[in-house]
Amino acid sequence: MLALGQPGARAAIAPAAVAGYLLWALLQQYLIGAVVADRLCLAGLSRHWVVLVAATLFALLHAPNATLMLATFAGGLIWSATWLQQRSLLPQAVSHVAAAVLLTTGLPPEWLRSAEVSLRYFL
Repeated sequence: MLALGQPGARAAIAPAAVAGYLLWALLQQYLIGAVVADRLCLAGLSRHWVVLVAATLFALLHAPNATLMLATFAGGLIWSATWLQQRSLLPQAVSHVAAAVLLTTGLPPEWLRSAEVSLRYFL
């Protein structure tokens, strides 16, 4: 991020926005871990397939933002595998927030135009 980022190119993120996003990250991590990954395990998929499918679904939820989809796929692999081992929601949500802040403030604007998804991405 330090090599790619442009110091001062983007405005700092307000602490209130980070706190609000933590709640959203908690919900997302709960859904991808406790709902999706756990149910895939109950369906009999091996852990490797559970991690891959959960990460893919998580990335697809961030369509059509290609850069964000790639980043969330990578995060989804880590978070799904970690969920299956640790079942710890808060650390995952905090790392989700940290990753989001790093991506939105550290990547050049031409790489990550915005963190918006669905139709909002085109606005």
